[in-house]
Amino acid sequence: MELVNQAVLARQRGDAKAMREFYRAAFAKERAAADLVANKLDLEPTRSVLHRSAAVLALECGELQEAERLIGRALAGNPPDDIVTAAAKWACDTASAMVNVVLDRIPPSFSQDNEQINLYESRFQPIEAQEQHILDEDRRSREAAVAQANKIWTHLQETYGEFPDSVELLHRDR
Repeated sequence: MELVNQAVLARQRGDAKAMREFYRAAFAKERAAADLVANKLDLEPTRSVLHRSAAVLALECGELQEAERLIGRALAGNPPDDIVTAAAKWACDTASAMVNVVLDRIPPSFSQDNEQINLYESRFQPIEAQEQHILDEDRRSREAAVAQANKIWTHLQETYGEFPDSVELLHRDR
């Protein structure tokens, strides 16, 4: 989890290289843990949780086929319903990401008059773009809230000086 936290912090700093390195390291560890319990179907929900987590990290690393494999393994055995639901969502995300990768690589001459591609682009890509917009708005709102909280914290520190540790305050209040 520490590696994922470091990846998130690197993303917030705009350090793409460090972010990728942290996600890759986290993915390697999570995949290794999932591999250890892959055939131990009696270890639910631990087994399926590890596979789902590894699949999420595989997607972060752009490892679409590995994510698909891990999702399949997460669904083997008897995983809890919430794992099945999450795995189904990740399966849809993986399939969507794979389609987008393919669409980005095919020549325009092939895709111009292709009914299936036109249908996908007209129906599904706008939904994906809308979902991404919602996620981006949510991220910006959180960043604004954190920035505001940091401003308030700085103002309070400048006005009143260092604050005692909250544990100290609890002991004093008793």
